[in-house]
Amino acid sequence: MEKRTQFIVAAVLGVVAFGLNRMYLTGAIDDATQKLKTKVSLAKTATGISAGTKLQPQHLVSVDVPAGYAPVSAVKYADRNVFFGQEVGVDVAKGDYLMENYFPSGGKTFVGNKLSDQIDNDQFRALTLPVDETNSLARSIVSGDHIDIQYTVAVPGTPERASFLFLQDVPILATGSFSAADSEGRGGQKRYGTVTILLPIQDAMRLSFARQSGTINVLLRGAKRGEQSTIIDVPPISGIKDILNESQRQTVEKLATSAVTVRPPDMSDRVKGQLRELLEKERTQQQQSR
Repeated sequence: MEKRTQFIVAAVLGVVAFGLNRMYLTGAIDDATQKLKTKVSLAKTATGISAGTKLQPQHLVSVDVPAGYAPVSAVKYADRNVFFGQEVGVDVAKGDYLMENYFPSGGKTFVGNKLSDQIDNDQFRALTLPVDETNSLARSIVSGDHIDIQYTVAVPGTPERASFLFLQDVPILATGSFSAADSEGRGGQKRYGTVTILLPIQDAMRLSFARQSGTINVLLRGAKRGEQSTIIDVPPISGIKDILNESQRQTVEKLATSAVTVRPPDMSDRVKGQLRELLEKERTQQQQSR
């Protein structure tokens, strides 16, 4: 009787397992079928493309791919015009998908073939700043990033210098050559010595003058900035006390206001005093003898 019960339980579990497995396979097949049904047209290379070549219409053909299996960063054929005229940063073999990350900018920030196409407002101007390894955050700043600009200048009439958060949320249009991989670093896209930014015309003129009168430093903003950028009211730094925390400031103030210890006269001071007294007495006696 006990064996019969065990047999029945095993049979029931087997049927349940079979049913669940069948349901899983059916769902997986349906999901795969749906992915195969939905197609997306991607840009595929008709010829091999060497790094540094400007993309042209004849380089691409359209290929339909199941949407569920399309590479995430593949360029859609309908969006190909955005990339025409831009230099490809890597070698691309014939028949490969065209990927957004094959371009120095990722292709997202350029909507035309000229830098002037990025200035769509007559009240704005593009301005190029020289940067070094430090100011470019080890060449990690790329097109599409936003930066703040710090300005440090000598305070007129004093030996002090002051530092200000001069401009905030400034967009980067390009690094190095516009829409081109660097001639010495194709594929890496990191060897550049300038960044081109977009500013209202008045701020562009202010920054041009600031570069000649002081020092400019670049601060990189976070990528998750939101639709409305936050402008922060940061007080200027004009002395040592401004860069210290509260306890450090108290220490400096205490040292600055502490009483000056008077050095006791040493032996040489006493000897000098005695000599002065003797000379004075000798001078007095000479005057009296006359």
